[in-house]
Amino acid sequence: MSNEFLSVEDIEKVEDIITEEIEVPEWKGKILMKGLTAEEIYKITEKSKELNEVTKQMEINYEKFDYLRLVYSIITPDLSDKDFLILRNKSGGVIKRLLYFSELLSSGIKIFDRPEIEKTELKNEE
Repeated sequence: MSNEFLSVEDIEKVEDIITEEIEVPEWKGKILMKGLTAEEIYKITEKSKELNEVTKQMEINYEKFDYLRLVYSIITPDLSDKDFLILRNKSGGVIKRLLYFSELLSSGIKIFDRPEIEKTELKNEE
């Protein structure tokens, strides 16, 4: 690692969004997921806001937020914002696991480049 500070150009040219193929045995196939950009997280937050009829304030609907996080994280198949309704009827365990993977990828952590012991722990969590 260099002792020099990064320039704006250095930061801009770095590819830091991780993608990874994820096996989903319950769905009998695999999907392609990616980490989210800061802009995507902001969009998801804004799209998840709904008017609370009691307080008359805009509040985040956290269920919608989680499903939209998956919609934006899953590259293949190509999902639209409305496809979160399909995900609502899928296994809670699968959705929870994919949300965890989305969080890891968005944090810059490759899922399957982890030490073998951690891979075993991930499988046991499923």
